Amino acid sequence: MDTIIVVDNKKITLQWTLPGKLSQQLSQLIITRADNSRGPFTPVSTLKGSAITFTDEKPLTANYYRIKGITKSGKAIYSFPYFAQLIDSTPPQYLSDWRVRLTPWVLYLCNGLPIQKKTCVVIVYSGPTVTRKNLWK
Repeated sequence: MDTIIVVDNKKITLQWTLPGKLSQQLSQLIITRADNSRGPFTPVSTLKGSAITFTDEKPLTANYYRIKGITKSGKAIYSFPYFAQLIDSTPPQYLSDWRVRLTPWVLYLCNGLPIQKKTCVVIVYSGPTVTRKNLWK
């Protein structure tokens, strides 16, 4: 893969060159895509073996492309995966009725094992405030 072009943040064009006489040995190229570099890769287009460009009209937000070449004798050869990404310019949706509900809790913090006097603190949440108290006085 030589070039990856994002067109109007809607399409992705891939361009490549095939080394030596490889284009003469290929019967077809299958463009595959996945949402991660390990796959699974699914076919999105089949092209003639001499093709050097492909435009994905309906890309994912994040795309990993791999070219699968099929030789005239039926052998499959694969390119490394290449990454192309559309720009996510949509801000997160505002949550107008978002609330956090916390239940009361108690946390005991102790400085040593076994529990020793004057080393433990209790932190209590029981509403809008958190209080800290020494466990022993």
